[in-house]
Parts: sequence; C-alpha cells; structure tokens
Amino acid sequence: MRSIIFMGGILLLCVASSLSAANGFYGDFTDDNTVNIKDLFEFSTLWLAEDCDPNDDLNGDCRINFYEFSMFANNWRLTYTPNPAAPQNLMVPPEAFDDSSITLIWSKPSVYSNIASYNIYKNGLLLGNTTKLFYNVTGLTAATSYSFTVKSANSSGTELAVSNTIAQSTASAMQVFNVTSYGALGDNSTLNTIAIQNTINACTPGGKVLIPSGTFKSGAIFLKSNMTLQIDGTLMGSASAADYPTMPMRFEGAETTCYSALINVGNTRYHTYGGQISHVSIRGSGTVNGNGSALVISEGGITSMRGRLIYMVNASYVNLQGLTLTNPPCWTIHPVYSTQITIQGITANTAGTANGDGCDPDSSSYLYIFNNTFNTGDDCIAIKSGINDEGYDINMPSAYIRITNCIFNLGHGGVTIGSESSGGVNNIFAQDCVSNGTEIGLRMKTRPERGGIVENITIKDWTIIGATKFGINIITNYNNTPGGPAAPTLPICRNITVENVTVDSTSAIGFSIVGRSNIHVTDMLFKNCAFNKNTSNILTYVDRATFTGCTIVGSITQSNCTNIIRD
Repeated sequence: MRSIIFMGGILLLCVASSLSAANGFYGDFTDDNTVNIKDLFEFSTLWLAEDCDPNDDLNGDCRINFYEFSMFANNWRLTYTPNPAAPQNLMVPPEAFDDSSITLIWSKPSVYSNIASYNIYKNGLLLGNTTKLFYNVTGLTAATSYSFTVKSANSSGTELAVSNTIAQSTASAMQVFNVTSYGALGDNSTLNTIAIQNTINACTPGGKVLIPSGTFKSGAIFLKSNMTLQIDGTLMGSASAADYPTMPMRFEGAETTCYSALINVGNTRYHTYGGQISHVSIRGSGTVNGNGSALVISEGGITSMRGRLIYMVNASYVNLQGLTLTNPPCWTIHPVYSTQITIQGITANTAGTANGDGCDPDSSSYLYIFNNTFNTGDDCIAIKSGINDEGYDINMPSAYIRITNCIFNLGHGGVTIGSESSGGVNNIFAQDCVSNGTEIGLRMKTRPERGGIVENITIKDWTIIGATKFGINIITNYNNTPGGPAAPTLPICRNITVENVTVDSTSAIGFSIVGRSNIHVTDMLFKNCAFNKNTSNILTYVDRATFTGCTIVGSITQSNCTNIIRD
C-alpha cells in the first residue's frame, strides 16, 4: 500500500488500496481537484483532528488519522472528474451579501432525475436543506469568511455528490443612516425627497440608508456607488410629475427623454455596460409603491414620458432583494446597459397597470433572476435590446441571463423576448419556473424591421398551467408600431431548446411557432415535453425542429416547414 506518515520529521511512503468516496474523490484537502504535495501539508494540520464527517472519517472513530490517509493516498496526482450527480457552479451572485447574510445559487447536476433536494454546508457543518437552486444564509458575523458546499440528495435523504467549494466574506458592519435622522417623516403626507436624498448623500462608502417602518412619500431619489438602500417600511411615490426631473432614458427600445424613476441607479446615458455606478444593494422587507395610477395622469397619460419604478443604467454589481414592488407608472424594474445584476425574492404586483412589466433587462448582461413572484399588467420578464436601426447600431445585446425558481401568476407572457430585440438576445436560460394563468408561458416576438439575432434560448423544467393563448409562442410579424427606420438586416431566430416542459391549458394552443417566408425559425429541440389538454399546435416556416420523447395531444398544423422530426 502507498501512504504517507509524519513521524519525527521522517516521511514514510506506503501503498494504499482504492476506496471510492461519496463525493467521488478522496484526498483533495485543498479543494483544487488534484491530490498533490499541497494536500500532504494540509493533511499534517488535520492529523488526529476531531472529524465525524463520513466523507473524511472513513472508520467512524471521529479522528483523521493514518487509516484515512492510507485510503486517500491512492489518488496521488490524480485529477478529479466531477460526479454527474454533483451540483454545478456553486456561487454567490453579484452583490448578494451584506454584513449578516450571503445568498448561494447553483445549477442542477448534469444527471438529476434522482435528485430530490440539496444539503447546504457551512464550514463543513450541515446548515439546511432545500429543493430550490438557491439558499439564503442568515445570522452571519460581519467581516468574516465562510466556506460553503452543496450536496445533492435522493428521495431517501442519501447524499450523492458534492459541489465545488466556495469561500465568501460578509461585509464589514454597516454604518446605518436612518432617513428620520435627516428629517424624513413616515406619515404618508410629508414629501421627503430632499430628506431622503440628503441621507443618501451623507452615506459613507459601505453604509446603509434605512427607510424604517412607516410610509415615506418621495419623488425621484438617486443612489450612488458602494451603498445599500434598506427599505423596511413603505417608500411611496409622489403623484406629482414635478417631483420627477426628466432625464435621458430608453423606453420600448428607443432612447428618449422620460420622467425619472422613483429609485434611480445611474442617471446618465452611455453605452458602457456598467461604467457609471457599481456595488449597490436595494433590499428589505418593505414595499415600494409608485403611486402610478395617480402619477400617470400627472405625467401626461399613457405616453413614452412615463418613468419606471426602479431604473438602472450603466450599472454593475447591483442586488435587488426581498421587496414588494407595486403600482408603477410603467415598467417596474428596468436595467439598461448594465451588467452583473441580481434580482431575488421580489414580489411584483402591477395588475391593471398599462405597460406594467415586471422586469425588463434591456441591453444588459449577466443577470441572475430567481425566487421572484410576478402578478403583472403586461409581461412578467421581458428581455429587450433596442429597436430597429437605433438598437442595431448601438449593438448591445441582452445576454447570459439566468432565470430560476420564479412564479408567473398574471401577465401577458411569463418570459418574453422582444419585440425590441434589434441589438440581439442570446444565452437565456430559464429553469424550474411555474406559469399559472399568464396569457403565454414562453413568448418570443419580432417583426421584419427589427433585425437582431435571437439565439441560444433554453427553457427547462417548467410547468405552464391555465395559459389563455399559448403555452409557447414565437411570432415574427408582431403587430405593433414599426418603431422608426428599419435595421439593415432581417431578424434571425435560432437555436431554441424546450425541455421537460408541461403545458396544461384547455383553452390555449400548446405551441405556435410562426415564421415568415423571409424569416424562418430554425434549429429547435423539444425534449421530454407534454402538451396536454391543448386545442392545437402550429408550425409555420420552421426549419430543423426535433420532437423527442414528447406527448402532443392536440393536432399539429404544419406549413412551409423542412426537417421536422418527431420520434
């Protein structure tokens, strides 16, 4: 056998027999996926350490000793190939931590049919269990580093495999700047715009501006880098347009002048992907109410001048967490030319609001949108990138957007792409979502003037219930205003995967994929899907679509298609 023993400064080498580990790899004490000399020194620090973890303590004596290392050593200089049942890409999403909490997210294993839940470990100790793809770790100590792993488990509770290990430090203890100390009154009457803005201006780097319990009426406020806005009461928007200065913004794909939002993160317009403001968190247990039903009248009615509820522009590393957002004058959350954005634990209630979208990533990249509930007056999540020749020339796509564990109760579409997609949309991944009563589950819309390439779109493990129009709908002749001079090329829509999706809607068409003679929808894969109780299904001008392992109850009307494969 081959093993290594430290005795009086002498290194003895022996040979060990092979032993497979629950996580697929013994002996990697430094978590670098290789067993080498570094692990020997790390092992020496663990010699006879108390440890009852069955992944390390192989003989059950709650000690790390010669027996364990003799078993570990057979992996000498081997490189770990991750177990296919291991949770993938464990990480902390952008800015998703403060001085007492850290949010973790991960991806499903490559093989997950027998995965029932996930165990979360902090510093090697079991912290909790979840069936979701995220976990909020609370009650932590400020300015302290923690180590995390996640282990998959089957329905019997047996752990199957372990994720990568990550280390994350909490923020230093935050200095709190309470808006009431600067003259704000939570009486739902006093206009507190100046008092709240003065509090923001006074906030030191790394500090927290607190809106406590009460209802604090305000016009537009403007955040700055390296701060947290903590809303535990209600931030109520003023109903007067005079309290929202006009500013350059983008609306429905076009750059124009609008009234500012109630909460503004960045206040200029450059195409820099996060070049102006960074490291901002907007969080809490409270409510942001835009007072939009009254404000829209003051802002001139349903026009493009209307502001948003929360507007981010040229922003990076922004976390929006835990709040209830309601009654905006227009869209609710609107990131533009921004990157590294986390949106988690939000409830968006905008039913009855014209253009009351929940979240509109617009020419923005690397967004992590999870654990949100949408009850909206328009699309729940609408991904955009500019309109016609203007968006085409700016050429900033929306890309690398991860949407998981979201619920879409009301709205036109659960996840929508377009119709303003002239700068391109790519690498969109949406998993473990429930659409329960929206008009459409997945919605993609464009028209000839748009141009732009929409590609690499995946929805996976969805349930679509009670859709009133379509389960899945792609349309290339969306009937709205053209939007100015046309882009120089026609739009392209390709590489779309729909996997493990169930559509149960008796009054809806299961899927309707409708191209045009000059705009074909190409390269689609439907895998292990069930289109139940649907009236019919439509394919028009579709090339290279494969249906594998799918149940399709309704009829399929097919025209001008090529290479449609159904097995």
